[in-house]
Amino acid sequence: MKNKNINSILWLLAGLGLLLTILPPILVFTRSIEFSLHTTLMTVGMFVWFGARIGIQAMDNR
Repeated sequence: MKNKNINSILWLLAGLGLLLTILPPILVFTRSIEFSLHTTLMTVGMFVWFGARIGIQAMDNR
């Protein structure tokens, strides 16, 4: 049961990371945020997504 909860949290984090890489370019295009914030959000999203995916892969390989 514990592994299932951790796996669900990792999938949620992966989705959040992808959202942080997809949404900022749209917000820059509509001039809702500045480019410097765009860069920061995309960098954070990249690390969150990669970290969560590494965790998911590690759990799947057990």
